[in-house]
Amino acid sequence: MRYSDDIIEEVRMKNDIVDVISQYVKLTRKGSSYFGLCPFHNEKTPSFSVTPSKQMYYCFGCGAGGNVYNFIMEYENYSFGEALSHLADRAGVELPKIEYSREAREKAGLSRNDLGDKVFYGERHLADIENIGTHPSFQLFHDLVTMFNISVDEYFYPSKKAEKSTVRRQIDSSLDLLTDNELKIIQATIDGVLNSRENKQ
Repeated sequence: MRYSDDIIEEVRMKNDIVDVISQYVKLTRKGSSYFGLCPFHNEKTPSFSVTPSKQMYYCFGCGAGGNVYNFIMEYENYSFGEALSHLADRAGVELPKIEYSREAREKAGLSRNDLGDKVFYGERHLADIENIGTHPSFQLFHDLVTMFNISVDEYFYPSKKAEKSTVRRQIDSSLDLLTDNELKIIQATIDGVLNSRENKQ
């Protein structure tokens, strides 16, 4: 599910980066920043810095850096969505619920019983979701999207035409986390791929 920029920013703002990283790394204040041993590579001298005023971290040893989302994704090996959910829970922010409809299931050509067998959920539970409006668990949501390998919007919002595939939406979310210099590297890579394609034609 593609959450709004406002939700993403609210969760980030309510998770002070020093507080979050302190749960994983022992930090010592030096001037306006905090330093500790980098959790992403072996070192004996602290080169990992966290700057509260910028809400960013950076390791002078290995180059790892970013905001609180980047840290959780890297440390916990989470996707952006998982990191967002983790930090939202930590900050007490309620994320918008995922909707599910009978039309979505029927569009996939499945009966409730068929779908239940595939995702290990009872037909009655799926009926409650369709008829009463009960929200599916994150696990059910994940299983459905993974099973059909389709975009979230295409499956859960069948009345709305999905304009982008899941992988394109994931890339969109990741791009929001990059600096302008990092985006220039990505753009150069894209330009190279496109030029290579043109040369083959």
